[in-house]
Amino acid sequence: MEMFTLPDGCVTESAADAAEQWADAFYQVKDALHRLRPVPEAILRNQPIKDLDETLAECDEALELGYR
Repeated sequence: MEMFTLPDGCVTESAADAAEQWADAFYQVKDALHRLRPVPEAILRNQPIKDLDETLAECDEALELGYR
């Protein structure tokens, strides 16, 4: 019996569940990076950054995937 580790650190026997959860985690990280990429340039241009706290929280959560 093969076991698969999920992004939250739990383990499952279902390859399909593991694949689905890891795919969701991948897109969560991709979305967080997409929101974070323009922030440094906006700071350099002294432009306001909308929802910076929310963006950083999303990035922090994405970074924790697999480390819980």
